[in-house]
Amino acid sequence: AAAESAFLAACAEESKRCDIVVWLGLSWDPVSLRLPSACSCPVVNHPTDSITLAEINRLPGAAQSLRIFVARRLETRVLNAGYTKSIYNSPQDARYAASLLPPSRRSQIVTLPIGIDTDMFHPEPCRSGTRQIRVVFSGVMNYRPNVDAALSLIRGVRPHIVENVEIRIIGRNPAPELVSLSKETPGVTVTGAVPNIADELRNSDIFVAPMVSGGGISNKVLEAMACGLPVVTTPLVADNFPDRPGAMIVATTEKEIAAAIDTLVQDGDLRSRLSVEASEYMRTGTWCWQARADRLLGLLKECAGR
Repeated sequence: AAAESAFLAACAEESKRCDIVVWLGLSWDPVSLRLPSACSCPVVNHPTDSITLAEINRLPGAAQSLRIFVARRLETRVLNAGYTKSIYNSPQDARYAASLLPPSRRSQIVTLPIGIDTDMFHPEPCRSGTRQIRVVFSGVMNYRPNVDAALSLIRGVRPHIVENVEIRIIGRNPAPELVSLSKETPGVTVTGAVPNIADELRNSDIFVAPMVSGGGISNKVLEAMACGLPVVTTPLVADNFPDRPGAMIVATTEKEIAAAIDTLVQDGDLRSRLSVEASEYMRTGTWCWQARADRLLGLLKECAGR
């Protein structure tokens, strides 16, 4: 409590010399409830994702109803704390957050998707034609939604796809259950951290994101498409793309995901066409960081009355 009060006092003093304060806050952080009233200038909150929607999208469990109730209560309190704007990364999260407010105040909610470094993530013709087709999934591999997706990929998808396919699950801190399962499953490799994720993507053929929980726009999907990979994913991910790219194949069940992968494995022309569509989608749209930064700056100027 003392540290919280000291932080708020420092923010209050600093805000006297600012046009606007941007708070990268979490809805369960008590500072988020008190910061707007402590500052003497407008405060914009950027929670990125809706904590309530993330709980709703979690795999069912005995405590889920209580967790959703607590998350909704906390998020609603923060939204009513006095922020000029609240920025969410995905349309789904923004829509849910807006539903927690009365209609007259829903303009407080703004959608600003994440961006991608297109100088780092770009396609290169470095894929070897002599190796197996490589299907890849990436992310922080001790984050529960990623673990659940990877387990689904190994247990539920892998048995239904052709054998001459290599599956690589890439990302730091892989959960022990993933490592153990991969050792028991031929054709599956859990790499752990890699020196350069962009190189791994460029040396792969298909990206799969069988997400069954979690929320927001998946950075991993943007990175994969920027590197020219067709993406097989679930509605949980795809619904965050209002202008869904043709390079994104949406499947609901594990068997549907496997069938989509099989189609791409067996049709090299389709893979090549979707590869071009994926990279062009990322470059001709507004996904680069500069476009996102320009929009954020415009929003902040508006909030500050500049």
